[in-house]
Amino acid sequence: MNMKKILIGGIAGSVAFFLLGWLFYGILFKDLMAAGMGTATGVEKTDEEMSLGIIFLGNLMWGFLFSVVFSWSKHDGLMSGLFMGAVVGLLMNAGNDFIMYGTSNLMTMNGALIDIAVGTVLSTLAGGVIGWVMGMIKE
Repeated sequence: MNMKKILIGGIAGSVAFFLLGWLFYGILFKDLMAAGMGTATGVEKTDEEMSLGIIFLGNLMWGFLFSVVFSWSKHDGLMSGLFMGAVVGLLMNAGNDFIMYGTSNLMTMNGALIDIAVGTVLSTLAGGVIGWVMGMIKE
């Protein structure tokens, strides 16, 4: 396990997850995601209430999780990162959203499916960044 690859890949992935999350969830699919909200009320924070530091901390965890998985599975490089990002992203997003749908009123089934699709594309792209960066680092 190459700690230098994990560290640099994790940081690069954190930035990619954060920026892509802002682009996808904050701009491109904001209205689509709002349309998929369930019957629960008062759960979404306003733009002023959101904590970007805490959001980045969550993205830091995603970046390092993907970086560790890529290192353990010996996947690096752009294409490998895209593939692994898609697989890991699909499984994690689907697992999370189906459990959330099954246990709460936070989203509709349509909202869950949309979130799975958006999250998988986001994870694919961030995985590509992580794989690409990790592939550039010499052992």
